[in-house]
Amino acid sequence: MPLSTCTITGQWRSPVDLPVATGKVRIQPVAPAAGGGYIIAGEPVWVDLVGGAISETVVSNAEAASLQYLITEHIAGADNPPPYVISPAGATVDLSTAPRSASGTTSLYVLASAAGQPGGYATLGQDGRVPAGQLPPASGGDAVESVNGRTGAVTLTKTDVGLPLVDNTSDAAKPVSTAQAAAIAAKENTGVAAGLMSAHTGAADPHPQYLLPAEGDARYDALGAATAAVATAPRYVAYTGSSWPARGAGSRMVIFVGGPSSSPPSDGQAGDLWQPAS
Repeated sequence: MPLSTCTITGQWRSPVDLPVATGKVRIQPVAPAAGGGYIIAGEPVWVDLVGGAISETVVSNAEAASLQYLITEHIAGADNPPPYVISPAGATVDLSTAPRSASGTTSLYVLASAAGQPGGYATLGQDGRVPAGQLPPASGGDAVESVNGRTGAVTLTKTDVGLPLVDNTSDAAKPVSTAQAAAIAAKENTGVAAGLMSAHTGAADPHPQYLLPAEGDARYDALGAATAAVATAPRYVAYTGSSWPARGAGSRMVIFVGGPSSSPPSDGQAGDLWQPAS
């Protein structure tokens, strides 16, 4: 059976200094979709004002009780109202007197046929998220899918990039290597050598080559006097400046110290030692 119809009329006064109002009126059949939040919309009809009025026959809501019409006025020179919705209740609807829905409801009107379609809008799944099938494909072929074998929100550490021993230690606080520490430990401290030499030359039996002639004479002469009575100990005899003192018969061995190389000890024996001064 043919669908019933409804005639939509309207009359406008000219808002400017013209004989009659001019412009267009957009009429679009709409119906709320199940679940709310959007509507199913049909093709709109643009109606030109003739003599400042319109009269357009459209399908009525006799077969679809929820069918409404979204009206958009485009009157030349007028402060046009926002789009509004009317609900036909008979064969004729006069836009000048028909009840209008709150203007805020028109912000919910989107085409149901555009849901999940290219150029349309995405829907939400049961989990409140956009289904993966409605998401655009990743651009390019080099998108990152994982980092170091991990996916999701990844936080990189120094181990992830192969630098597990890296830290923020300042240069002044950094330790030296094992090899460098060994080299530093083997290095002579300032003044140590001089102190050791001083201790050595002051010992009871210093090496004569480290002594000046006068130092050697005094050192060995004192040692000779201290050991003269010990038969098995060597005796030290120092050159007096012009001659050699007597060797002494109580010593098994005598160490002569000092004297020029041209004046050897006069009573030296086999086994004695002589360290000339020059």
